[in-house]
Amino acid sequence: MQSNSVTLVLSILGLIVPFWMLFYATGMYLQELKSMKKVTLLKSFTFNIIWMVCGFFGSIPSILYRLLGQTEKSRESAHYFGIKMANLLQFVCFQPSIIQGEENIPNKPCVFVANHQSTADIAVMYWLNRKFSWVSKSSVFTVPGVGLLMYMAQYVSLKRSSKESGVKMIEDCRENCLSKGWSVVIFPQGTRRRHKILDFKKGAFRLAQESNVPIVPVTIELPENMYSYGCKDKPRIAFHKPIFPEDEIFKDRDAMLKHCFDTIIGNLSYGTEMLEKQNLEAKNDSL
Repeated sequence: MQSNSVTLVLSILGLIVPFWMLFYATGMYLQELKSMKKVTLLKSFTFNIIWMVCGFFGSIPSILYRLLGQTEKSRESAHYFGIKMANLLQFVCFQPSIIQGEENIPNKPCVFVANHQSTADIAVMYWLNRKFSWVSKSSVFTVPGVGLLMYMAQYVSLKRSSKESGVKMIEDCRENCLSKGWSVVIFPQGTRRRHKILDFKKGAFRLAQESNVPIVPVTIELPENMYSYGCKDKPRIAFHKPIFPEDEIFKDRDAMLKHCFDTIIGNLSYGTEMLEKQNLEAKNDSL
């Protein structure tokens, strides 16, 4: 009887999980359509299905370490598997990234802030082969496979428009990441957009000031047609010089935010032109 019950549960899961994955892969495809110039359905699904399937299998060693009481080894196992998974995805789906400013990366925990255009930003940013924790919206933790791997890696969850969640995020980053030698990666725009430049939110800068750790501005530039077949253009990731909260000019949080915004957006090939166009449209709308 017990064997039959286990078989029934496994059969139900075998039916549910593929539909669960298909649902999320479809949602991600529709999201990418809002951001990128051309998105090939098969390439988008390949990217997301590989991500989810690998997430399930990559979580197994981490779960075993956790059951054995080796919490830190469990965390590192999940995180470094994520790096290998991202490298695989870049190899299968995209061109290898162009890396700039590697010498600007501090050899101590810091806060990386980057612009956000696509899910592919995550695969590109994983080039940072070191201990770091993502700050991600809570809904991403429900993505099959991926969410489990993120949970095992102890990445930080954030609920949008929740002040309580924002406060908890800063506490989690400070106590469970920075103080333990893990850096933090935050997309301060809060969501991904390719055809619109969004303002930066202040959470990452508050975290850096209160934790007294450097901030590294990061520009990620993706080819607009990277989800189409035959694209030979490479993603580019540029690490800019770190800034330090103890510097007199950056004791002001708004000054720190503005410096990072100007540095990151100014390094995009289309950033300045797009921002000027947006400001002009906003000015015309206000007349």
